[in-house]
Amino acid sequence: MPNSISKPDKMDSVTIREIVPTDAARIVEVQSLSPEASQWIASEYEMLEAHRYMGWAAEIYGNVVGFIVVRRLMSDLEILNIAVHPETRRKGIASELLRFAFWWGQGALTDKAILEVRESNDAGLKFYAHHGFRISGRRHSYYKQPEEDAILLIAPIPHA
Repeated sequence: MPNSISKPDKMDSVTIREIVPTDAARIVEVQSLSPEASQWIASEYEMLEAHRYMGWAAEIYGNVVGFIVVRRLMSDLEILNIAVHPETRRKGIASELLRFAFWWGQGALTDKAILEVRESNDAGLKFYAHHGFRISGRRHSYYKQPEEDAILLIAPIPHA
């Protein structure tokens, strides 16, 4: 990762914007097509601000195709949920969403990004390693349905 992160530019035909309550149904639809993502209910996305969460949606021609939800936890940027519609994966959308989260984390004066990933989520583990995350631990039987360990990941948030 670079030493500092500027606000990401718009990708061709993809717009990244803050999640609004009316996005909840489409986000749940994208999430349901992503079994590796945490399966939240619509009201959780409708009430992000009440929980002090921040989220961004990726849109292509007005349709939400991906999202990320984070929060500031002490001096950490915690990535709570991220998913991209299967038909729009491998186009850089998740990377752009992650860049927005890191950019926001800089402004929120966070030192590092943290998250948990299912042990079986090879694609997710490779994605995060590509973005500078390293393994920092494990939570045994953290996930249910199916029961599975969580791999704890950490990455520095660069500052200018």
